[in-house]
Amino acid sequence: MSTPTLDQFLSEIAQILRAKDGSKLQDFLAIEPPLPPIYKTLADELRRIYPQDKSKSLEEKCESFLPADDGPQGGSWPAFISFLVQYLSFLRDLDPSNLVSTHEKLKSLFRSLPPPSCILYHLLTVTPSASTLALSDASMGATVLATTISYSRLLARLSILLEKQPNLTNSLRLTLSSSGERLTLAESSATTIRDAFKRCLSDRPSSPSDPLSGRRSGIYHLANLALKLLSHANNLKLSEQIFHGIQSSPHPPTLRSYPASQRVTYLYHLGRYLFLTSHFHLSTLALSSAYAQCHAHAPQQRRKITTHLLLANLCLGRFATPALLSRSECAPLTPHLLPLYHALKLGDLASLRTTLALPHPTAQSLLRLRALFQVQDACDDIAFRSLARRCFLLAGFQPGPGAKQAPNFSLRDLATLVALCERRQREGFEKMARDVRERYPAQFQDEAWVEPDLRDEEDEGRGGETEAGEEPGTRPEAGGALHHRAQNALGPGPAMGDGDGDDKDGDGDRDEEPSDTDPPHGCDRDLPLRVESRLASLIHQGFLHAYLSRKHGKLVVLGAKARPAAE
Repeated sequence: MSTPTLDQFLSEIAQILRAKDGSKLQDFLAIEPPLPPIYKTLADELRRIYPQDKSKSLEEKCESFLPADDGPQGGSWPAFISFLVQYLSFLRDLDPSNLVSTHEKLKSLFRSLPPPSCILYHLLTVTPSASTLALSDASMGATVLATTISYSRLLARLSILLEKQPNLTNSLRLTLSSSGERLTLAESSATTIRDAFKRCLSDRPSSPSDPLSGRRSGIYHLANLALKLLSHANNLKLSEQIFHGIQSSPHPPTLRSYPASQRVTYLYHLGRYLFLTSHFHLSTLALSSAYAQCHAHAPQQRRKITTHLLLANLCLGRFATPALLSRSECAPLTPHLLPLYHALKLGDLASLRTTLALPHPTAQSLLRLRALFQVQDACDDIAFRSLARRCFLLAGFQPGPGAKQAPNFSLRDLATLVALCERRQREGFEKMARDVRERYPAQFQDEAWVEPDLRDEEDEGRGGETEAGEEPGTRPEAGGALHHRAQNALGPGPAMGDGDGDDKDGDGDRDEEPSDTDPPHGCDRDLPLRVESRLASLIHQGFLHAYLSRKHGKLVVLGAKARPAAE
């Protein structure tokens, strides 16, 4: 039976291969709907003449129109014939209404596609006899590069679409990685695209003056598509393999030689990866470069870059200027950043921890960005350093000119401030818990229920009841001037009970002042030890240029003669 449409299609493909026209080959091997009507006619012919049980006849048909040609004018090769049979089978069996089936057929087609090194590793394992010819046709690799990238883009979009509809993929068998781990749909597609990327990366540049010659022009395009899928799947391990592969390549591609769109996308994924792995300084360098090169009329891309750039700088203790926050790309994050900036400046641990705790809107927003835990860990250290500095300014010893004693402050005073912040933090958590109980009353049958983490052991022993204005185990030392000055410095907070300087703790007259090594009255016995341990950690990390005097219970500031101690 005659197949005029198929014959014309194969004849055109043969002419394209002889001309080595990659762009035209990409146009002819289209798979993304809506397809021109001629492709529907071609699919009907294939269903009628070459059904699924006649794949061998279809392959012979392709070989008759695309004979192998080793001459300089180019021609087909066995790997391409295998791919073309897969492509025609894809058109014949395509059902746009079944996304899962379409995804599996597309991935199978992509794996059989001759990649920039003429064939994918998966095809080489299936057809070992064609591997030698495929690898020897390196000159034809660039011809199919545009088609490879086109299929990769469609595969990435379809994978993300299916990941968002798990009801369609429940029956889909998960792919296993080389190490035996189960891969999600996005990870499996990223692995498939990464194989093509590795073939591009292994190609050697034809000349130093033309770094984008041949197959190397697709390195960063394919890498960005794979990184997009891995970012969606939150797979840092496979992302690291791509970054490491580029850096360790015998002929590493120079990023500045590639188009701006590929440079910006790659730098964004690199900066985001460095942020998620807590390399905040390196992350700011990559993201700053991406932001500087990003087009001004690309608001969505600039917003993504700016979001992680602001968070990376926040983790380093750097605050954005009002001019930067006024830009449109910063608008979604600005309402969440300003309270954090204020808490870090004051060393307000209570406000900071309450803001970064679920179900606070700021914590929910950062959790959606997968940045909550990084911000929590980094900002808590910065806030504690600010609190130590505020303690020094409020109650520390600042010697005058010519004094021999170094500036210092008492660890007991800092413990008092920490106790104050921890009490305000507990009260903030209890308020959030009450709000949650009021919002979801059906989930809390017992009205007297309180989250165990929000109660002291002493509260539990007393059945959760305390006297008005007093909470056991958390009240700072009454009558201390530091307590009132700290209240003013940290801003308004929940009522702290009586603390006007009178003796209301039942201690009677005290003949001796407590030493700096004693814990503040009403605080946990281990609080000074926790404060000392935290300061030692900050000193080790370089946040404080000081040393601890355990004998006198003080933190001594170093280098005050070269630089003012209050800075």
